[in-house]
Amino acid sequence: MTALESLPGIGPRPAADLRAASVPDAEALRALGADAAADRLDAAGLRDCTHARRALRGALDGVHWTSEGRA
Repeated sequence: MTALESLPGIGPRPAADLRAASVPDAEALRALGADAAADRLDAAGLRDCTHARRALRGALDGVHWTSEGRA
């Protein structure tokens, strides 16, 4: 079990929200995928913004979301 906080761009608050939405660790996030995890956050009323979706995609790609797509 790898902590969500070990992923780039996933700090304590987003990690807590993910756990509350039944995404307990990095492996579960990888298995679920960024978009499905973002949908869970939205359905739980925790996060429903584009930034959260980008942060999850970046985390799974190994980059902080603010540098996503930059060379």
